[in-house]
Amino acid sequence: MIHADGNRVVCIRIESKKVFSKQFTSWLHFLKEPVRVNTEDMEDYLPAQPKAPITQLNAVYSALLDNIRLEENHYAQLTGESRGLTDSEVAIREYRSFPRKPWVVTKQLEHYVDAEAFHGTPGFYTNRYGWTIAGMQGLLIPYRNERNQIGGFQVRVDEPGLKAVLAGSFKDKVTAEIIERPNRVQVKINGEVYKETCLEEGERLDIQELRNYGVVTLKKGQRYFWVSSANKENGTGAGNPMPVHVAVPVAKLKDWQEGTPHRAKSVGITEGALKADIAVEHMARLHRAGKLELTEESPTMLALPGVNTWMNILPMLETMGTEEVTIYFDMDMLSNPDVLRATKQMLIKLKEEGYKVNLSMWSEEDGKGIDDVFLQGKFPQIKQV
Repeated sequence: MIHADGNRVVCIRIESKKVFSKQFTSWLHFLKEPVRVNTEDMEDYLPAQPKAPITQLNAVYSALLDNIRLEENHYAQLTGESRGLTDSEVAIREYRSFPRKPWVVTKQLEHYVDAEAFHGTPGFYTNRYGWTIAGMQGLLIPYRNERNQIGGFQVRVDEPGLKAVLAGSFKDKVTAEIIERPNRVQVKINGEVYKETCLEEGERLDIQELRNYGVVTLKKGQRYFWVSSANKENGTGAGNPMPVHVAVPVAKLKDWQEGTPHRAKSVGITEGALKADIAVEHMARLHRAGKLELTEESPTMLALPGVNTWMNILPMLETMGTEEVTIYFDMDMLSNPDVLRATKQMLIKLKEEGYKVNLSMWSEEDGKGIDDVFLQGKFPQIKQV
């Protein structure tokens, strides 16, 4: 993120003496040589509505879940071999499919909640026809807080599409973008078209031009998106703060009353609500089978919306009376400096706050994420930090 004056930037990777945000770990850097920011190329910005209180979000989102359904393809994804959830687990967790006609659903919701409640609810916005919901076709995943209130959704999109990835050594301004779906790529150098061609996923387009040497490839795009209506009329972004999901087994979830604080002396921390939901279900099964020893009878997993948002868990841990925390980040963190840095910062802060902190490790052959590990009946190594 760069300031309009072009003399300072915010970075989530490179540290400085000036912390920009602790909610979303980032640092402020002042540039020795200011850069020119062309504001004419920027899209018109619409100020976001302040996010509504959690009770209002929960009321609107609960009504939304009551008025939409789970499509067969998403049901198959959840109950298939790669996730292994049961029918009752899928039903109690209230997974849904993003509606194909969100404007119709919004009209139905007005029979259950006042349309004024759409103000400040991420995802909802107005167009010339009235209220509707922003999003893409995919699996809708609720994010529940420590009081079993829904504060947001992620969508696992059905068709993530492709994105252009640029790598190399460039002395000039080099850009690469998909200008025509699915795979027509345009490369520009200093604003002038250098090459334009169609690429297949994984295929290389070499750039060799005077001071610029590199390659463009196409890779799968982002799979998970927040339900957000930022930069839309009467819209609201998903952040400030981003939701943190509290995952418990359905045996606990089905009797958990809205508004009642969850108590857990020991919790795990991972990234992504679906992963956390799957992990706790399989942990509970292994525990019932006598294969996994737990500190408490029912496991609890907190799902961060991103590793840099770890500060958001601190008030939740206090509310839940937590004493012990175990980190279950994906094993590719070992090769990702951004994840490693955020993990280190979180470990230090948790220790400073007096928590017993553990770090889990496993072979990548057993799975990328902790949900994959427990699904296969494998077990991570837990080391106290």
